Amino acid sequence: MQRSISFDRAASFYDKTRALSPHAQDDVLNLLEEALRGRRALDIGVGTGRFAVPLARAGVDLTGLDLSETMLKQLIVNAGGESLVRLVRGDATALPFPDDTFDASLTVWVFHLIPNWRAAVDELVRVVVPDGRLVVEIGGWDSSFEIAPMFCKFAGIEPRHRGLNDIAELDAHLATHGFARSDLGEIVDRATASLEEAIRRLERGTYSYTWGVDEAKRLEAGAKLRKWAEAEHGSLDEPRTFEGSLRPRLYERG
Repeated sequence: MQRSISFDRAASFYDKTRALSPHAQDDVLNLLEEALRGRRALDIGVGTGRFAVPLARAGVDLTGLDLSETMLKQLIVNAGGESLVRLVRGDATALPFPDDTFDASLTVWVFHLIPNWRAAVDELVRVVVPDGRLVVEIGGWDSSFEIAPMFCKFAGIEPRHRGLNDIAELDAHLATHGFARSDLGEIVDRATASLEEAIRRLERGTYSYTWGVDEAKRLEAGAKLRKWAEAEHGSLDEPRTFEGSLRPRLYERG
């Protein structure tokens, strides 16, 4: 079984390359705060605290867990050195907490990084009280202009995440524990960048699905991608609008 992915190598650029627009960030935080308010919550894959730190400042009682010590150190920097979030280094598939420790859990863009994601879900069910709630945003591929999928093709990467790829699989697994899903809403976000910028990020190994490919192969795939993208979309330097959406889900026992 493959290990969960640690983001040590991404700590220095994670916030910049995964940033949402201010309005989308605020909308997501409002949904998450409403779902977690008044509950002791565990955030697995807390990372640099992009969601955890503002939620804690809004009064949410949070414990954050992550494999990466470097990401946790960056969280402390992002929090201005304040102890806003209780931090634990650990693996989501073997949580270091007793049963029924928390009233809720938060999982944002994490399950797709855990090959044994079902074990992580089972652990959350164990440490969250029976009438608690699980808040999940699974993330997904950025398929704008087909840049990421075509890079995978040229680099010989399977266009699937190592962990969870289909929300229906999560629904089905949680149903075995008695949980049903409700959608908290959809938030559409847009960003402007050139195709050249997008390709350079892939060449640099910005995203975890590229980390199994060495630099020479990434650059080779990038060269092929440039030729394809220019033939398909025209100028690589022209500003383009990339669009994505977030759909936080709430799971509770009926």
